[in-house]
Amino acid sequence: MSAKFLKSLTQLMKEIATTHPYFVRCLKPNHALKPGAFNAAMILRQLQCSGTVECVKLMQSGYPNRAPYADLHARFRTALPAEMSAKPPKDFVKELLLGTDCKPGEYQMGQDMVFFKGSKGAVLQELMLTPKEHIAAKLLAKLKVRPPSPKPSPFPQPWLQPWLEPQP
Repeated sequence: MSAKFLKSLTQLMKEIATTHPYFVRCLKPNHALKPGAFNAAMILRQLQCSGTVECVKLMQSGYPNRAPYADLHARFRTALPAEMSAKPPKDFVKELLLGTDCKPGEYQMGQDMVFFKGSKGAVLQELMLTPKEHIAAKLLAKLKVRPPSPKPSPFPQPWLQPWLEPQP
């Protein structure tokens, strides 16, 4: 019995290691604790009593998707101009986000991470799935079509201006 438990625990730990969970909640699937048999009402009650349902609602209304600056900087620094890559990770990510469909209210810059609204989690996924060699062209294309901001912004940086001017 203990070998079966240890094997199950080892498998669970492997699954957890492949994700980035912030908490783990264990639920009883049924009163008999039989595998493969789920009592939906019982599971929902456990989720409600543990506050998980409310937590999910809060996450959806807030900024549930996040990415560390260091991860985005490490992933894209070799694909972008040296002037941009030399910036600190937070500044690098600010400029990187200019090339996405995200507007400033749809993400927040934290101390170590950028946080995205629930509806903008796809932006992060799109960035991560974009081949590194295509990211610079995509960033420049987005910056060229971006409407002018009503208030002056320090972005795009002056070194980026020659890239944005039409080529003959």
